[in-house]
Amino acid sequence: TNRYLKEFNFISTNHRQAMREMTLRNIDNAGPDSQLFYLDPDSDEFVCRERREGFVDACAERGLFYRICRIDRLRYEDMLNFLMDLQFEPTCNIVMSAGMLGFTGAVIKMASVRGLKFYENLFYCDFDNPYSLQNTGIKLMSAIQDYSTMGTEVVNALQEFGTEKISCFVPYRIES
Repeated sequence: TNRYLKEFNFISTNHRQAMREMTLRNIDNAGPDSQLFYLDPDSDEFVCRERREGFVDACAERGLFYRICRIDRLRYEDMLNFLMDLQFEPTCNIVMSAGMLGFTGAVIKMASVRGLKFYENLFYCDFDNPYSLQNTGIKLMSAIQDYSTMGTEVVNALQEFGTEKISCFVPYRIES
């Protein structure tokens, strides 16, 4: 189940489901003995919480141990230092999910310095990063929200607004 509140109107991406789906794909590609990390912006805002819970749902579905890495300073240098200090088992693949695009540059640098290879021993995903190949040279898995359709749904909802609750999940796409 998701935690979208029934008493509120909403038009949204199902953030929880998107993160769950991406994390499950990475677990399946990396294998059941993988090390699982969630890079969390240390926020309990709705979207951050939903994405974190989607990661937890995926790990629970597979019965795997995971680690939530709460990073409260979101400057590149702070994120990179945190990632460089993160302890990995060198013989196990890594699944790393990030609740926001802002972690991606630090993850790429950390992987380069530590000798990790995307889609070989590091399986990573984030949000709203459709141009990772053009921007970084690496095609990364990312959930892409459809803002245009969300806007159209809002306009439609405003035109038909009445007593009925508006509960609309706009489909996302996963690029990988």
